Amino acid sequence: GTTIFQGTEVFSATSTFQVNDWQSTATPLPNNCSSNFGHVILNWSTVFLWDNNNLGITNTIQGNFTLQNSVATFLNSANGNIAITIGGNLLIQADAYLEVKRNSTGDVGFTVNGSTTVTAATSTFYGILSNGTASNGNFTFSTAGFTIGTGAVFIGVYAAGSNATGSCTFTTSTYTQTAGTFY
Repeated sequence: GTTIFQGTEVFSATSTFQVNDWQSTATPLPNNCSSNFGHVILNWSTVFLWDNNNLGITNTIQGNFTLQNSVATFLNSANGNIAITIGGNLLIQADAYLEVKRNSTGDVGFTVNGSTTVTAATSTFYGILSNGTASNGNFTFSTAGFTIGTGAVFIGVYAAGSNATGSCTFTTSTYTQTAGTFY
């Protein structure tokens, strides 16, 4: 486990917690942390899929959630329904990759109180991803505004090499797509 958190930390809703690289793909950021987060920035130089089970669920993100520079992470891989609310904006940039629910069954409610921007050519967002394991569930996404840029990808429910069933409900006040893929 990580030695960063001792279980007594308190982050304000306006604080910024930035991670530049991480010690293990198997150690979720929320391990041993009893506090919610303000703004969270994940940023590193080496691509790896980081297990961040329960980030945004038991430890909420009250401010902006930003993924930069080769970040690849998922927020939940347990069976069951989940609801995640990002208090500010969601920004996925510079080859970053976010999976909300991975290889597990259950519905997902994902709310971004601010705007969502998926910008870089290889930035990707998956609501529910079934990657070799059947994953069934409905994905509901709500954001104040949505922008997707050239080469970026937003996918509600996706099966890669396995069966997955479910629907995607998408709600936003403003939608801008200069290119990229949305489905």
